[in-house]
Amino acid sequence: MLLVVTNVGALRGIGVFLGSITLAAALLAGAAFWLVRSRKDASAPPALSPRARFALIGGVVGSLALGSAITGIVAAATGGPGELLRAKHLPPPNLPPKPELPPEQRADFKLKREGHVFVNGGLLHVPPKFRSDDGAFDLYMHFHGNTNLVEEGATSAGLNALVYTVNLGNGSGPYEDKFSVVGVLDQTIDKIQDTAKKQGLRDARVRRVALGSWSAGYGALAKLLDVTKNVERIDSVLVLDGIHAAYVDPKAKTVDPVRLSPFLRFAKLASEGKRLFTITHSNIGGTEYASSSESADALLREAGAERAPAQATPPRVTTKTALAAFNKGAQETRLEQTTEGRKGGLHVRGYSGQTPDQHMAHLVQMSVTVLPELAERWKE
Repeated sequence: MLLVVTNVGALRGIGVFLGSITLAAALLAGAAFWLVRSRKDASAPPALSPRARFALIGGVVGSLALGSAITGIVAAATGGPGELLRAKHLPPPNLPPKPELPPEQRADFKLKREGHVFVNGGLLHVPPKFRSDDGAFDLYMHFHGNTNLVEEGATSAGLNALVYTVNLGNGSGPYEDKFSVVGVLDQTIDKIQDTAKKQGLRDARVRRVALGSWSAGYGALAKLLDVTKNVERIDSVLVLDGIHAAYVDPKAKTVDPVRLSPFLRFAKLASEGKRLFTITHSNIGGTEYASSSESADALLREAGAERAPAQATPPRVTTKTALAAFNKGAQETRLEQTTEGRKGGLHVRGYSGQTPDQHMAHLVQMSVTVLPELAERWKE
């Protein structure tokens, strides 16, 4: 027992000794029993014959040798509890990869991938390389911005998810009105799931959900993140140059914490590593309301994170839709990073620029800024 329960040298030595003695005693008891049974007169114990003494001594020596051998083998095999405990924390063995399912056995074998499907005020898209073996799928819901740009961005970033895009016009008001209705998120997700089934995805069911927005689309996020039940279901939030709020004190430029509260709560969860919240913002100044950079500053302060200087130029996106999104002559517009703040799953990137094209660049280049983070998080 001491061999199994400890790997301390002294105690293991005691274990060897006790094990040997125990085995010797057992063997001696057997020998004594045999000698007693073989006696002719049990009333007076006679002296042992030389032959019996030789057998007894040989039994003791043999039992000690056998006990030592057995305990040594046990010691080598067990290595004590230290080895047993360490074995629980060893990395899993290199198992062979799961065999590739034939296409006809996958849940997405008959899934229609062309075009868009209108669902509850938005457009559902299946990326060309989307895959689901068992019908479970992730869902990226994006609010405001060219539908083709969003879809191309998701495909380029390698995001294995269905993409749902909603456009309700200019300003955050229409998004706030539509998505302030109780239960609208669950209703929309259920309809997307039913649509996926109708499009040929066998046993379709939504797994993880991410929300994204550009510019005025943040209005939808503000309302959806203000519902606890929604937050429990939302895994990630991506915001492209768009969180705004009123000033409590315009002269001091103090951002209204009530208006920011849905984002502040999600930022705290992200800073604790429980969610992904990734934000980009320009340097466009606010007038009657807080700019996207001022709102991001408030989120960082609440999460206890700080900015640091950063210089990076995301790769240029050269798809036909991306180039057509800019004003004529501005095709070379790209994001130029100036600051960065990060804590846990909260990630804020600040970029220079105050023009409409520089604001548009946040949407155009989402495939090389925020979407790769989501794709990596959702990688199987």
